[in-house]
Amino acid sequence: KPIPLTMLINIEEGTSTSKDKKPQRKIPRIPSAVDQLASYN
Repeated sequence: KPIPLTMLINIEEGTSTSKDKKPQRKIPRIPSAVDQLASYN
């Protein structure tokens, strides 16, 4: 099934906001998002 738009928005917000507060948290989120997108393409 398609990825919910809110999920993509949360990924964008998470990567931008965690840059300042928790950079280490941004690292695992990006590959997981890429994996999810790749699995749907």
